[in-house]
Amino acid sequence: MTITLDTDILKTIDLFSDVPEQLLKKICGICHLENYGAGHVLIEQGRQLDTIYMVADGELSLTSRLANGQEIFIEKMNQGKSIGISALFKNAVAEFSVTCVQNSTLITISAEDAVKMFADDYHTGLAVMLLVVERFRRDEEGRTQQFLRSLRNYPEIYSAMS
Repeated sequence: MTITLDTDILKTIDLFSDVPEQLLKKICGICHLENYGAGHVLIEQGRQLDTIYMVADGELSLTSRLANGQEIFIEKMNQGKSIGISALFKNAVAEFSVTCVQNSTLITISAEDAVKMFADDYHTGLAVMLLVVERFRRDEEGRTQQFLRSLRNYPEIYSAMS
């Protein structure tokens, strides 16, 4: 069954949920809907990022390998979540790995296509970059809260940092 990518599907993505229809139509023009099997590695830690992935259906797992070789789980991502937005920045490298936990349908945007669209249409570029900045702000706020909770719950972490 072929699924046509339209603005209704983009609205299911948190990043685009409040975006005006006219802007969604432009963004839709550079999006692709792709299916990946369970276990497929989308992003490898240490590799250059070149694609933004958004979960239309399925589940992804984010992990990171520490300097000692230990792999730690960061989070699971379900419908509506996106990853790889840093690909919009030149020479961005993944600090994590992303793997499909189950068969997943993802909306993808190549960073190259996005940057070209921004260069051709500054208004769209500005609107999308404002969304990205807000996303980074929210993510950073959430990670800070998570870190502070960890310090409260595990005082030995704080002691080790002193």
